[in-house]
Amino acid sequence: MDITPDQFYKQWLRLGPAQATVSHFERQVLDFTATAGRFSQDRFQRSFDQGGFYGTGERWAERTSKWGRRFQHSVMTHTGLLQSTIDGNRDTDNTTHTPAPGRKAKFSRHSVYSIDANPVSEAWPGRRGVRKDGSPTTYAAVHNAPSSFGFYTNQYRKSRPVRRQFMGPNQKLDAEVARYYNTIFNGLPGVGNSPSPL
Repeated sequence: MDITPDQFYKQWLRLGPAQATVSHFERQVLDFTATAGRFSQDRFQRSFDQGGFYGTGERWAERTSKWGRRFQHSVMTHTGLLQSTIDGNRDTDNTTHTPAPGRKAKFSRHSVYSIDANPVSEAWPGRRGVRKDGSPTTYAAVHNAPSSFGFYTNQYRKSRPVRRQFMGPNQKLDAEVARYYNTIFNGLPGVGNSPSPL
């Protein structure tokens, strides 16, 4: 069931003018988007410290090729570039919708937190190749995409790279974020403040 902040407030406490509280509650909802986004970004970066996709309990596959076994560093951590370039950005938009005849204009606000990692990787003979169309590939795309997505190990071999996912849908992360949903009520009348994940 959809319910507006104003309807929610009036049904909950019924304490006269709701404008200030509704505004505060709406701000809490929007701020939670950023908090949850930063929390998720941090957990994705922790994948590299754990040696596997956060919360799965599974470590990334070890190198098996003759060339790969020559490297001494842990998988996915050669330069630290990929981990350090995981970045987040919040985008908030306010929209006033054109009203139907005889109705008031409808105002809506939304907030989205996007997390990306896309350092470009130039072809490196014997190590990293290019896409089928000859354009540079990226660490992020290779490891987060399924192995059949169209990438090759390098420009000399047609084998598929091993997938070592570090970002994306994650059940453990979703459950951890859900534990903090009640922080959107912080500061409302009669409600104690819950701890934030960050």
